Amino acid sequence: MSSAFLLPCITPQMVDFPPIEVSEQIRPQQYAPYGFEGLETGIVYHFLFNDKVLNRVVLVTFSAPIEVDASLLRTEGVDKSPPLLAFVRRDRFEYAILSSLLLPCTNPRELPHWLDSLSISDLLAHDRSDVLRKVSHAQRIDQMLAHLWPALERLLDILRAANPVVELNRLARACLPPQNETRFRIAFFAYVSFGMERLALHYAIPNIGKWDRSKKEKKFGRPSSLGAMHGHSSCAEEFQENCRAGYSRFSGPGVSMRSIYRQTMTIVFGCKAVKDSRLRMRFAHPDGKPFPTQRQFEYRVAQTNDLSTRQLMKYGAARVRSKLRPSQGQFTAAVANAMEILVEDAYFVKEVAQGYLEGSHLPRLAVVRIICLASGMIVGIGFSLKGEQAEAYRMAKGCMAVDKVWFCSLYGITINSNEWPSTGLPLHEITDRGPGATSGAEPCDQALRPVIREIAPSYSGQSKANVETRHPKEVKLEGAPQYQVTRLSIPQLAQREIWKVIESNLTTNVQPRLTPDAICAGVLPTPVTLWNYLSELGRTFAFRIPREQAIRAYFTKIDLTIDDGAVFYMGLRFWSHHLRDSSVLRGGCRPTQGYMLPTCVRQIFLETPDGLITVDAAYGIRTDDEEYFLSAAELEQLAKLRSEEQASLRVHREAAKADVSERFTAETGMPYEQIERKPGRAKRGNFASLEEARQTMPLLRPKGGRK
Repeated sequence: MSSAFLLPCITPQMVDFPPIEVSEQIRPQQYAPYGFEGLETGIVYHFLFNDKVLNRVVLVTFSAPIEVDASLLRTEGVDKSPPLLAFVRRDRFEYAILSSLLLPCTNPRELPHWLDSLSISDLLAHDRSDVLRKVSHAQRIDQMLAHLWPALERLLDILRAANPVVELNRLARACLPPQNETRFRIAFFAYVSFGMERLALHYAIPNIGKWDRSKKEKKFGRPSSLGAMHGHSSCAEEFQENCRAGYSRFSGPGVSMRSIYRQTMTIVFGCKAVKDSRLRMRFAHPDGKPFPTQRQFEYRVAQTNDLSTRQLMKYGAARVRSKLRPSQGQFTAAVANAMEILVEDAYFVKEVAQGYLEGSHLPRLAVVRIICLASGMIVGIGFSLKGEQAEAYRMAKGCMAVDKVWFCSLYGITINSNEWPSTGLPLHEITDRGPGATSGAEPCDQALRPVIREIAPSYSGQSKANVETRHPKEVKLEGAPQYQVTRLSIPQLAQREIWKVIESNLTTNVQPRLTPDAICAGVLPTPVTLWNYLSELGRTFAFRIPREQAIRAYFTKIDLTIDDGAVFYMGLRFWSHHLRDSSVLRGGCRPTQGYMLPTCVRQIFLETPDGLITVDAAYGIRTDDEEYFLSAAELEQLAKLRSEEQASLRVHREAAKADVSERFTAETGMPYEQIERKPGRAKRGNFASLEEARQTMPLLRPKGGRK
């Protein structure tokens, strides 16, 4: 019971009742199985006062009939009958008690019979749940106690009065404002008879909403503006069935209740639209049959279709779940270990990178993140161009499987193991429908696929809310469409997204995931710290695989060409000391197989009989390190440029030779390429040739020159 009342709750100990000097068989509630003097059979009497001075016992009954069944007494009826006082001589009352002519009720009631079978705990639970009432039941009880207080202070005087009813009526009229005398007496005797229990004054609620109107032809509710008797009753079963049939027939996604009502009126009820005396349109039935108003229609529909059902029908399951339905709990409550359940999703980088071709832009970069549900750690990241593709999900899983220090080094990023400590694969993952649910997102090795793979419903962000809320947010601007262009390359954009992952793992607040033991252990509420805490306790489902197995299973497979002591991919040359020391360069030009990350081909992994070897991009001359970071899309554009330049070079080369020939002829008057072929060998060693050389060489040598 609440302790915040206007008046203190009165208990029997607060009033100086004279002691009862009869057998302990006396109970507050009694009945006379055969009747006794002025007491009737089958009626419950409440003991009030044993007056030694006036030699009488005062009893009160609320005319609640009882049904005697061996050891069970149960009241029937819930009407508030005026209390009736019964007076019995003191000696006769004691005789009836000792002679078992008055018996105590074996199942006494806690509350008056008009509260039916409700107990005190039932009423308290009802009052706690009824929070929308303007005036609570507790406040109503406090108001009634305030009016009863003068009578309760004079309790013994009233019970000793020759006619207690007259005294109570006088006190009811003296209240401000004056109280109804009958209700005042009922409240007074109910409060006293049931041991000063304040809930005995509770408003009678058992029959609220149980009145059967089905046989009434009167139109209930507020009178219409067209007249108090205008309209029809909606209590008939056929009438209600037509309302339900109309809603079931015409309801649907996006259909308003007004539209459903309009179609029901014209098609189901057969109404017509007519003009009234004020030239306003309204519905009328040609045969005068009853039809509902819109409020009656909505009321009858709501009786058989609750609010959630109507919302589901109109707005669809996705909107009801995300906007209207209350929270069903936290996803993290289903896990206790790191890598127990993983959630994955993709987003697009808002900036677009400039291409190498004139006026071109590279495709937007799609980023896939995988998050551990228990720790909140982003355990994998993958990229793809030309939209959200399966290779991005596969790459993210490859990132998840390998050591993050090595993975970041592929993009030229240097970190330590404490900044991104997660390594391993899960047993259970959740992805959305689309590229992430296709076979292309799965590893090539069947043994590495998760034991449980769950697919979230389409267009249901709440099904993977933990990863959706971690996506970078941006302000949506109004007005004409705009786009952002960056001077960063695709690998540089990927580097930035990796740094964002590291930042998120180090700064995201995961306080709700911390258990009391984790808080006492001083775990900082960040994903990295919580991951380390769970891993140290062995609370992890991650299993590890060798790096080479991860590369073969998750990286993109490509065709390579070995030629001229190097490996070539899309015209770009790759070489390393590992390649030089291997045996794959023997045998001349031939195709082979390798693996790469499409967003950064600074390094590729060549399949050899001895295992995978790493080969680096190599140019003909030394250049800046930034030029080695290229994506597959950029390689395609460079290959196209290289092909175009090769074609231009062929034309340019012949045109340049022709230009030189013309300029030579103009200067010398001789042909640039004059050739006369003769048989035999040139005669440079005969006497004539030697004599000519002796005479001409001094003319060709500069003065002081070398002899």
